Amino acid sequence: MATGPADTCGDLIYAGIDEAGYGPLLGPLCSALVVVRCAGLGGAPSAPDLWRALGDVVCREPADAGTSRIAVGDSKRLKLSNSGARHPLTHLERGVLAFAGAQGSVPPTDADLFERLGAPVDALPWYGGDAAPLPATTTADHLHLLTARLREAMADAGVELVDMRTCMAHEGAFNEMLADCGGKAGVGMRLVAMLASRVWRSEAALGAKAAPRLVVDRQGGRMRYGGELGRMFPGATVDVVAEAAAGSVYDVSKREPAGIRRMRIAFVREAETAHLPVALASMIAKLTRELMMARFNRYWCGRIAELKPTAGYVADGRRWLADVRRLAPGTEESILRSLCRNA
Repeated sequence: MATGPADTCGDLIYAGIDEAGYGPLLGPLCSALVVVRCAGLGGAPSAPDLWRALGDVVCREPADAGTSRIAVGDSKRLKLSNSGARHPLTHLERGVLAFAGAQGSVPPTDADLFERLGAPVDALPWYGGDAAPLPATTTADHLHLLTARLREAMADAGVELVDMRTCMAHEGAFNEMLADCGGKAGVGMRLVAMLASRVWRSEAALGAKAAPRLVVDRQGGRMRYGGELGRMFPGATVDVVAEAAAGSVYDVSKREPAGIRRMRIAFVREAETAHLPVALASMIAKLTRELMMARFNRYWCGRIAELKPTAGYVADGRRWLADVRRLAPGTEESILRSLCRNA
């Protein structure tokens, strides 16, 4: 599906948003944004295939990565089994840290990564504690080699990583947004709005001949998003380009004193399979949630003997809560309730 406007020159600002942790009972809901600049592609009728452009270093399938390439794809497919020989976060960590390094330097700890992504460690005690060193799944030398190769491939392809960002809704914030929005889908859209506003406020959206293109993984199977976009960008005009099963596309514009601010937004089913910025955003969201859950488990397992870690999903989250009540019967119910999402 073509997602770009009819401009004929300039660089392309190409962005993607995806989330991780929509269904669990425990832990944060994470939504992430990736923005790249593709030199000279502002007039392209459809989004570029960045897997092909970066093919010497980047691949879609983890089986094709080996030790010299970086798999970028749907985070659910890249996370390995907890019972396998390799660390389950091998591909997620390798990809996220290599791209972070291509933008600047490789974050040496989880706290540094959270800071880089604009989501510093929350004040809640179970997300505190000492910073965990990164990488955890390979050596620093291997990661720096991958980063150097990725940086060179991006330069050769005229691709620049402009922004990587995460919004994390921890339990309390999630429940507050849930009450305000009236449903879990509204919480997801609230995080999308926070991230999309970064692209909307950028220089590229104001006065550029080629409007930025933002691709968002379809939210809850819906086909119409015009109302949400109107509320997301007050005072802007939202024009429907397409509303179909494969995807819904909108042109958003607003006249300002300095010029016309514009952006094209597409909500696409399985967007991570066709748009590398969405796939990388999926990986960032998943890795940040996994690292936060590691902090959660270090805190609670360090305080309650024999407590087994949890990934936070509903069945295992209920098992974990039952274990806490059994192993630490003095734990206040108000604390356990504060750990749980209301939907």
